[in-house]
Amino acid sequence: WCIRFEKGSGECRMKREFLCGEVTDRIKTIESESVDLIVTDPPYNIGWKYAGGIDDRRKDYDTWVAEWIEECFRVLKPTGSLYVIAYQETLANYYWEPCMEHGHFRRWLTWPYKMNYGHTLNNYVQAQRGILYFTKHKHNYAFNGEAILIPYPESSLKQKHVQEAIKKHGRAGRPSYDWFTDINVVQHTHPEKQKFRTPDGISSMNQIPEELLDILIKASSNEGDVVLDPFCGTGSTAASALKLGRGIITIDQSDTYLQVALNRVAGL
Repeated sequence: WCIRFEKGSGECRMKREFLCGEVTDRIKTIESESVDLIVTDPPYNIGWKYAGGIDDRRKDYDTWVAEWIEECFRVLKPTGSLYVIAYQETLANYYWEPCMEHGHFRRWLTWPYKMNYGHTLNNYVQAQRGILYFTKHKHNYAFNGEAILIPYPESSLKQKHVQEAIKKHGRAGRPSYDWFTDINVVQHTHPEKQKFRTPDGISSMNQIPEELLDILIKASSNEGDVVLDPFCGTGSTAASALKLGRGIITIDQSDTYLQVALNRVAGL
């Protein structure tokens, strides 16, 4: 199924489009060069159970990834950008080559976080994810560095070289690094956690914090632009984009998750 509508009036009308179905089918219904930014947290192919009994593990994962990544670059505008969030090894094994084939590499970002689980003594605890950042065009793409400046701490503002930098550049913050700290994962006590229960016993899923998504959306899109998330889940990307004045297109194969996402953004 598909739900399309706009909210607001005049120039402030924002696209809201929710598409239910398999990503490789639904993304083909999106017009070429109609999306400004894609930010997504896709299935990692590690056996995660989703609502409706859907398992993310598939034998054709590599060819499946290549197919929808190619479609992502088709629907991106020439100035558009793509961010894919996943574990580092998943990005290296499955996403690097198709992204390199169709886009231009900008950065391999890192998101480290604290967690209260994963107490293995046989290896290092995995407490970070990678974010591949690609653009469709080699030179002409949107990037708003001023929008994601990191404020100088109070202790630094008294230092002469910081004061000189502020005077020279006219900004009270430093450009963002390619890693993000103090942004925690959305766990059960997190205020953004979407809680629900399905007949097959699913009551939770992986969520990316809006604080992280805000950075990516501010950096690589502008107000009024359209942001696509091909794996909507419970709507974290959609919520972040709408709060920042962007339109959205979302896809998910789970009717349950799309309903949660619809309810989540209803008041935005």
